[in-house]
Amino acid sequence: MKTLLFYFLFIFFLFSFSFFLSDLFGIPTNNGIINVKYKCEFLINTTICNNNILKSINITNNDTLKNININNSDQEANPMNVSLIKDINYTKFHPLKYDTIIKKSIVNNIPKENLGSINEPSVATKGNLIFYVGNYYAARSTDGGQTWEFLDPYYDFENIHKPQIHKFCCDQRVIYDERNDIFIWYRQGEIPQDLYRTINSTANKITIGISNDTYSWHMYTIYPTEILKINLKKYYKLDFPEISLGNKFLYITSNVIYIPVDSSKANTNSYNPVSENPNYAFIFRIPLNQLSNNNFTSYEYGSILHRHVFVPIQGSSNILYWATLYQDKILIYSWSEKENQFFESVVNVDPYYKIDSNGKQCDSKEFAFWCIDMESIITAGWKGNNTIGFLWNAIYPTVKDNKTTYNTYIDGAIFELNKDGSINKESYKRTYIINPNYSWLMGSTSPNINGEIGIVSFYGNNNDVPIGVAFGKLINSTKWDMMSLINNTSTLPIFFENCNQSPRFQKGCTSYLIGDFLTSRSNSENDNYWDIAAYIFNGTREHDVVPYYFNTK
Repeated sequence: MKTLLFYFLFIFFLFSFSFFLSDLFGIPTNNGIINVKYKCEFLINTTICNNNILKSINITNNDTLKNININNSDQEANPMNVSLIKDINYTKFHPLKYDTIIKKSIVNNIPKENLGSINEPSVATKGNLIFYVGNYYAARSTDGGQTWEFLDPYYDFENIHKPQIHKFCCDQRVIYDERNDIFIWYRQGEIPQDLYRTINSTANKITIGISNDTYSWHMYTIYPTEILKINLKKYYKLDFPEISLGNKFLYITSNVIYIPVDSSKANTNSYNPVSENPNYAFIFRIPLNQLSNNNFTSYEYGSILHRHVFVPIQGSSNILYWATLYQDKILIYSWSEKENQFFESVVNVDPYYKIDSNGKQCDSKEFAFWCIDMESIITAGWKGNNTIGFLWNAIYPTVKDNKTTYNTYIDGAIFELNKDGSINKESYKRTYIINPNYSWLMGSTSPNINGEIGIVSFYGNNNDVPIGVAFGKLINSTKWDMMSLINNTSTLPIFFENCNQSPRFQKGCTSYLIGDFLTSRSNSENDNYWDIAAYIFNGTREHDVVPYYFNTK
């Protein structure tokens, strides 16, 4: 009898210990439970716990979509030897016009060490309740931006017993779903490494937080191995995420990027895909009613090999559209909320000069130096009344005194939609933000409730200096009207004290890195307003950054 009791206790111990390992170290157990798990933690002095275990995930794999022929060597695009834009209609810009600003607030009380020049802010609002995140911090205001409270995004993300496992860093996105009255908070981890920078996991993780009030959160953890449903024998990371809302689903897009096994290359930008180490772009969607009821039990996903940076539209309803660039084409995807498959449309766009993926055109003071770490990637998408549009970074040459110089601008495409929601390829119109006296990068767009399209972007001058942040509106079918929101009080480059971990830097180096996105969201309280997350530089050190919240019209 004692022997049977001993064996029973021993088996129970092994079974319980397997769950302990799974929760503590992110080790998946072979018990048939899918690796999308609820995290029970303490976050910001608030207990969040739910004992429901996810027992199944319903997955629709859409990898059988139509492909165009891809030559992997062309993934790093070169400038086209063609005329850029014939008969340019320069964008109107009002550098001293601030009458669109309803509210302006410095997001203060952020510890200096949590600020950085690669800030990449995002914002979600519900009346006077504002939730605001950057790459290394989160903040909350309950009085419309008059005061702010710092929240630590690292706190519940990392393993307190072994903090080098599943560390938080760095991309965050937030959005408010008015229909279901929930804030949605996306956080991205980094590839786990031990103290000697040895990679010890095949993938990073993400967490999705759901809250009605930004105080009590339900957190879910997702791993890319489960999204792709493949055994990743190499090292991969999720990166460059974006989130968007439909009527019934939360949509999340991201890259799944190959990381070299050699840890000395793990933090470089040498992610060019090769056949045995493929990169993916993927999208997955989660029913919003599950998230709002704290009952996340299913999602659908699709991944496409050798694609780079999926960007979804903002303002979706029953069909989500997203896009990516390839050579002189824009690849647009559509996914109806009634269907379990999505479709690809391939459209040729007018030629434009591409920013090299390693910023080679920006390595000389004769070029737009502040685009040193940029690419010609889609940064924004929107849905208007019966149109969709996308914007991307680009660069153009000008000749003066027999000397060719380059400057950055924002290029784009607008399409009409057919009655069935399909894309009218023949309706393609070019749109752009270009001005002979200013440069532009990293546009972020969204419709307000009335369907007007707003944009926030960085802007600079022709002396390679980012001046500040601009806001604008689409004033007719293709033209934008831009005005300044806030200007920097210092110039690039930024001085980094500890940047010896990347081959781009030496200790005590300078950098022109400014991040990959700003954020524009429709305001849920006023039909004519937008919420903006942006930042400026107020010094030449890495942490000399001031994040701002704007409410504009």
